[in-house]
Amino acid sequence: MPKSLKLILYSTLILFSVLTIIGLLLPPVTRVSRTKDIEVPADSIRPIIFQIEQWEKWIPGADSVGITVKDYDETKFVKTMQLGSFVITVVQRTDSSIVTNWSSADNPLQTSTISIYPHIDGKSATVNWLFEQPVNWYPWERLSTMMFEKIFGIPMELGLEKLKAICEKRPTS
Repeated sequence: MPKSLKLILYSTLILFSVLTIIGLLLPPVTRVSRTKDIEVPADSIRPIIFQIEQWEKWIPGADSVGITVKDYDETKFVKTMQLGSFVITVVQRTDSSIVTNWSSADNPLQTSTISIYPHIDGKSATVNWLFEQPVNWYPWERLSTMMFEKIFGIPMELGLEKLKAICEKRPTS
């Protein structure tokens, strides 16, 4: 085997090994979270978050691709819906949070949790939106998680800002 071919082979093997080791140092689950204080009581926010049909009003892109309800649960809340290429399934709903799984053919399963934390004064609340996605050990998957903050974070911020404007009855841009 020629020396230059050996050099290329060994260099590739070493590079792959280094990237794998760096990737293994990154967490196996990626989390992106955004929080927004909204100056209305938590009871005014709950219907907009917990009734998934309302998501078109505040989740970025939902108004353009539309929401198609696929299934309702026994309490007449949406259980499964289609949002663009994603199928969204409600996993858990409490008085303070809603947990959904987002799945599509192109992406691994993602879990979204939207929680409402009423403030002590009862006149305002904090809304937290969290996306979690497990990743395999493959170096390209682990290293790609460094971009998730930009990919998910910006639309989440825009959505929470729009939610705040809707709840506080301010005009949205």
